[in-house]
Amino acid sequence: MNKENEQNKSLTLKGLKHVIIFYSIMFVTSAVIIFISSIEDPMNLLFIISIGSIIILLLLLGIYISIGKIYAGNKGFGKEHENSTQKAQKFITWGLIIFFVSGFFIIPYFRNITILYILLNTIIYIPFWLALVYLIKEISEDRIKNLLWIALISRAALFFFSNYYSSSYKFNTEEISGYSFLIPFISIIPSFIFIYCFYSTYNRIKNNEFLIE
Repeated sequence: MNKENEQNKSLTLKGLKHVIIFYSIMFVTSAVIIFISSIEDPMNLLFIISIGSIIILLLLLGIYISIGKIYAGNKGFGKEHENSTQKAQKFITWGLIIFFVSGFFIIPYFRNITILYILLNTIIYIPFWLALVYLIKEISEDRIKNLLWIALISRAALFFFSNYYSSSYKFNTEEISGYSFLIPFISIIPSFIFIYCFYSTYNRIKNNEFLIE
């Protein structure tokens, strides 16, 4: 392995490692917020959610910077991976544009149409989830590639279902409402799958199971 490939490998490993760390903390933070929200007095929820949102925004910034390292080291893993990470970068760029334009100028007008409002909210996050897939799919083993797509599809479906449930309160029987806090918990399981995929790929690169020419 030449010096340039070694540097690319180092950058990729740092990026993967930091994504895993920040994403894991975000996963735990989300779980804690969901748990506290299910038992805490509603009067205190606004403060808890506000603090949690600030932490998650900082973690997202850390993930964005870490993704830049993966992108910077893409030339050491072949043309397919390089092209894939370029697509990931485009997904993030367009995702940010769509997020802000839709958030301010489109989605607010559909707030009273619950199912359409939640559908639009789900769609604007899809580019970011696609970016997570394309960042590593060409340096991951086939099993992990399949898991990445499963995580993407289940993340979108569960995100929609969880938000639809929260907005419409369709489950109002006492038997179900006792377990209603499990629905948001289930909705973050795909995030755990993404973390596992990045961790598996990190180990694959670190242990030289992915051979760099």
